[in-house]
Amino acid sequence: MLRLSEQWNLLDAKRRGAVLTVARALEEAGHRAWLVGGAVRDLLLGQEVGDLDMVSKALPDEVVELFPHSREVGRSFGIVQVEAAGRWIELATFRLERGYSDGRRPDEVQYTESLEKDAGRRDFTCNALYLDPLTMEVRDPKAGVADLEKGQLACVGDAKGRFEEDGLRLLRMARFLARLGLKPAAGLFEAAASSRDSLRGVSGERVLEELKRMAEGPASQVAMGALASSKLLGLAITVGKQEVLSDEPLRLAAWERISVANAAPSGLELALLLSIFLDPAPGQILRESEIRSTAQSAFRLLRASSCLGQQVTDLWHLRSYFANNPKQDSVSIRAFRGPQGPLALELARTWKELQGEQQARVETLLAWFEELPKSRVWPDFLPSGQQLLERGIPAGPRMGELMRAVEDAALMGVVKDQASAVDWVLAQGPLS
Repeated sequence: MLRLSEQWNLLDAKRRGAVLTVARALEEAGHRAWLVGGAVRDLLLGQEVGDLDMVSKALPDEVVELFPHSREVGRSFGIVQVEAAGRWIELATFRLERGYSDGRRPDEVQYTESLEKDAGRRDFTCNALYLDPLTMEVRDPKAGVADLEKGQLACVGDAKGRFEEDGLRLLRMARFLARLGLKPAAGLFEAAASSRDSLRGVSGERVLEELKRMAEGPASQVAMGALASSKLLGLAITVGKQEVLSDEPLRLAAWERISVANAAPSGLELALLLSIFLDPAPGQILRESEIRSTAQSAFRLLRASSCLGQQVTDLWHLRSYFANNPKQDSVSIRAFRGPQGPLALELARTWKELQGEQQARVETLLAWFEELPKSRVWPDFLPSGQQLLERGIPAGPRMGELMRAVEDAALMGVVKDQASAVDWVLAQGPLS
């Protein structure tokens, strides 16, 4: 555990300046301000600090008066966004919360002047840490520092009660275990499992955002394993519709192998996760109807974007193709050179390995791709449409057919430069 005075510089000068500006303005108005939650936790651990949240006993009306350009983003919960030194900081009022009839939001919010009471409503002890940025004093009313020193993640108070109040905390549990490198406190997984119905009240958008952060974060296989150990994986992936995924151990093994070995290409992490855990028939030939029906139902529940949906369905199409039609031809090269191509081939190989099937043809195809020179995969000498016009080939469908055909010839090494490519086109008969 590091000293906060040593780690304060983990915040860049502008962010430090913003926090100090807010703290001084509140101090002048008679209120003591505290940096709270994940920012304090990450400073103690020497990790990169994310969002900056602050809290004080100042009521929202007082905050708005002190910061006239503020945004009242969560007024009913005592939260106001304030601008300071060119940065936006969420500033909340100490509060108590009662009743969570919808499994997400408190039915009643009551302001308090007590930091200790405010700490009692928070999810995990490591997020119930408070830092006075003017004095560097730390308040730790829920023994969060001791839990961090033990290397464990523990809830504030009764774990089952915390999870039942807000189902999103079940997903945050898995993400924090992975991101912070912690172990679950005794009984944490059992409490999560017994509270899993609260996950059904979380919207698809919120579930998807948490899954995205898990997929992109460190040790993502730990997060998925935590969900499985808490009997939450099926509910999370299907937004509360399915208790257990079919072939769940197989899917977990595939995710562990690929996420560790590949560290999925930036921007494709979530697509890879969904393609593994939602695959309608892992490693098998997928019919178009299977892909379409699975995608429609899954992405409607998750409220996924059309871009993400396309990435996942492309992975399904390509991994099915590579697993069952591994030919060394131009069609395979076109498939492989797309953004999802290498990942889809790795998926095909991994499924076959895990299912104990012969994978020699997939290995051979991969070896062939790796040996291909860049000029074969991405030929840059192909004739343009203007050059073909100049050679007497009219614009229209025939020209399009010829341009694709000559690219196929280049991909297979039949033509190797522009002159031979043009000659090849001129030598072709009708293509239709």
